Amino acid sequence: ATVIASGTARGHPASAILDGDPDTYWEAPVGATDAWIELTLPRLTEIGALRLAEPIALGQTIERFEFELAGPTSTAPGRAGPFGSGAGTTIGHTRMIHLAGQPTSKLRLTLRSTLGPIRLARLSLHPR
Repeated sequence: ATVIASGTARGHPASAILDGDPDTYWEAPVGATDAWIELTLPRLTEIGALRLAEPIALGQTIERFEFELAGPTSTAPGRAGPFGSGAGTTIGHTRMIHLAGQPTSKLRLTLRSTLGPIRLARLSLHPR
C-alpha cells in the first residue's frame, strides 16, 4: 500500500502507520485541528474491518474521525470516492470498525482534534 497525508510534522511521516511498530506514528502539522491520511491498495480488495490506533503512550487526542472507501475509478489525490463511508468518535489504544466485505482500493481517513496533536500509530485494513 502507499500512503499520503494532508501534512506531516517533522520526524513523523505518514508511512509510519504501516510499519507495525507501536512506538512510531504519523503526526499532522503543529496546530492542525483536522487532517487527512489516504491509503491506496495495489488492487481492489474486499475489506472486512478497519483498525485504527493512536500512540497511546502520548495520550488520546482524536475526538472524531470519518472515513471514505473508494475503488479504482477514484484517482484524485486527497479525495476518495463513492463506495462507502463511516464516522466515529475517539480511537484510543485500538478502534476496530467492522465492514461488510466492502470492496475498495483506497481509504481516506479524516481526523479531528482540539485536545492536542493529531497522531496515528496504525491504520490497517483487514480482508473479509
